[in-house]
Amino acid sequence: MATTRTRAKNALKRRKRRLQRQLEEDLHSVLHEGCEASTKEALEAEYMANEENTQRVHAAWITANATADAAFAKRQRILAERQRLMESIKQQVEQEKMEIEAAEKERAEAMESLRLEREEADEKHRAQVLASMSPEKQREVVCAFYARTGTCRFGANCTRYHTPVTSSRFLLVQGMHAIQLAADDALEIDEKQLRRAYAEFYNDVLAEFLKFGFVVQLTTCCNLAPHLRGNVYVEYQTEAHAAAAVHALFGRFYAGKQLYPTLVPMDSWAQGICGLYQQRRCTRGRDCNYLHPFATPVEDTPSYRFRRRSSPHQV
Repeated sequence: MATTRTRAKNALKRRKRRLQRQLEEDLHSVLHEGCEASTKEALEAEYMANEENTQRVHAAWITANATADAAFAKRQRILAERQRLMESIKQQVEQEKMEIEAAEKERAEAMESLRLEREEADEKHRAQVLASMSPEKQREVVCAFYARTGTCRFGANCTRYHTPVTSSRFLLVQGMHAIQLAADDALEIDEKQLRRAYAEFYNDVLAEFLKFGFVVQLTTCCNLAPHLRGNVYVEYQTEAHAAAAVHALFGRFYAGKQLYPTLVPMDSWAQGICGLYQQRRCTRGRDCNYLHPFATPVEDTPSYRFRRRSSPHQV
């Protein structure tokens, strides 16, 4: 009897537990369905909010882009207008500059033409006055240094008359020779080295001068006076050869120096070369106003067409 009652109690307990589980499952199912419904509604609401926000952002972007495009187009128009204005101003300035340069050039040409006419008239007048003078008076008026060497320490400021030269067999290239001298700036230079360097210079320039005609003699000054230092004198056989050399070499460069050869009013070397220097008795030394020439190099196998081999006194 007790066993039957126990079994009945156990069966009742099991039934209660089944009912409890069933009730819990039903409750869980109901709660789960409610949560899913609320979650779906929340997601739909969030999606709608995001969509509205996206549309607002897109509309704002379109508005900002249109504003930026309008501002860029306006800025481009301003830049184009400014560029056009600058080009117009630049063209106007260039035109004015060209007109000013043309006017200045015309004025300079007119002034140069007037200066040349005046100089020519002055030269003619001086020549006429000089021709009317006696030889003694001419010697007093004409610059003796210019007449003998083709140059003068006073240059254009000389108070004596520098006779213009239109034809001559002698030409002068001032400052063409630039070898350092032993007595210059207290530097000690070997005389043999100096002669060797001058021989190279001599052979180089002589070959160039021979292109224009028969060279009688080429002489270079070793004076330290500014108007004679480094001067190169060339004697041609004819005046035409000397004129051709002056025309061809004028404005050319040698050793970085621009050459301006000129004809000089010399008739012979005896006029320009210092006689006391040849006798080693010149008291003025290399500051003398007459020519102190370098020794003419003598080649073992002569290749230059000299009419005579006599050379000035050696240094």
